[in-house]
Amino acid sequence: MRIFLFNMLVMGMLLYGAELYGYKKRKEVEKVQIRYLKRTLRINIRSPEYIVLEETKREKIGIRTGIRTWRFEEGVREGDGRKLVKECLKEKESVRIQTKSSEERQEYRNKNGIGIRGAQLRRERGVEIIEELRMRDFQVQQQVQYNKVQKSKFNQRYTYISTMQLPEYLKVEGKPTDQKLIPPVRCGSLEY
Repeated sequence: MRIFLFNMLVMGMLLYGAELYGYKKRKEVEKVQIRYLKRTLRINIRSPEYIVLEETKREKIGIRTGIRTWRFEEGVREGDGRKLVKECLKEKESVRIQTKSSEERQEYRNKNGIGIRGAQLRRERGVEIIEELRMRDFQVQQQVQYNKVQKSKFNQRYTYISTMQLPEYLKVEGKPTDQKLIPPVRCGSLEY
């Protein structure tokens, strides 16, 4: 229930203005998400974030901001209104001088395997890029988390109990008291 409330209420506030600040990975925003998950699951605050994200199989907020920014730019390109914004976007893309925002946009595209030319070709063909971007970005996040878990010295036994899908105790709706001890034990933050 708390995770549902986070998705509906807090996530909207955290993503507010993502179209403007773009593809930046806001560490402050990411920390809010991690803190909330740790508190909700009653995991020790010192547990690493990669174990919390791996346990809950959630995507980072950076993925959602990237998708939201991409949709905004596509809407500006295709829409009839927003003439001033459309001109600004064309100017940003045509300028040879690299600004910080254009470097971040380019870095995001390259990280997900879609360059400028690839994006233009997909637009011309009418291919939906958004889901492909989300899947690639999430797969990159999963690979990074998996590598960190494998090399982790914090909770070495987590490598043996991690699952490919969402753990059963997070899928089942039940009394919070029934599931209170499971996350701290799995994430290695229960005091012995």
